[in-house]
Amino acid sequence: MTRLMKAEWFRIRHSGSQWLILWSVLLMSAAIVLFVNEEMAVSLDSFLEAALSMTSAAAVAVTSVIVYAFHLRLGQYELAGGYSPHEIVLSKLLLGAFILNVFYCLPVLVLLAVLGSVPAGTLFLIWLCIMRIYVFIMSFGIAFKHVAVSVFSLMLLAFETMPFVFFGYATGTDVSPAVSMLVSTQLYALGSAELNASMLEAIPNEHIAVKIIISSVVVAALMYWLAYVSTKKRWVTEQSYK
Repeated sequence: MTRLMKAEWFRIRHSGSQWLILWSVLLMSAAIVLFVNEEMAVSLDSFLEAALSMTSAAAVAVTSVIVYAFHLRLGQYELAGGYSPHEIVLSKLLLGAFILNVFYCLPVLVLLAVLGSVPAGTLFLIWLCIMRIYVFIMSFGIAFKHVAVSVFSLMLLAFETMPFVFFGYATGTDVSPAVSMLVSTQLYALGSAELNASMLEAIPNEHIAVKIIISSVVVAALMYWLAYVSTKKRWVTEQSYK
């Protein structure tokens, strides 16, 4: 698996425009997240206002350059080389996580800790939410082996709360226990009350740390299973290897 990660990292670093685009998007995302407010001051509130869109953009950038390997038929060579589906999926997930953490999460969280005085426990929960977004998007890309799928998964994530809200409004069902497990609601819950949209104000924020940890484990397990099965069964979209 280490050899797969080294080979992928070598390909990305020497891919010219891909490497430049990845670096630019990660830096831009971090800058917008950190300095989103008018005073250019770092705060937890300013982070949460931009976290979903910019974290997702960074995750899509990382996913795109790694999933692009399928267009080069490298996925076929990895399987033909005797690597197991577990090794292939894990190598891509771990390398992407390394890139995202070093070039995006680390500078964002360090500056939040130093300049925003954000507690270590809250920083860990924010990081866990970011990793859940990343695993969701990257696993989608690996499963369907096409760069465009990562953007589609971003749309699913951006509007994840809406179906629950509409269902609750139409049926009168209390959907707050389910919505409180979603990453967007949890990120808002970590911030101040002013950030909560009116439709989310009734969502219970008790035991938020437990909810974030449990939901992150569940999402990671389900998405990893999807990526693993697709690799083992050799799912191929129409444009994957063209």
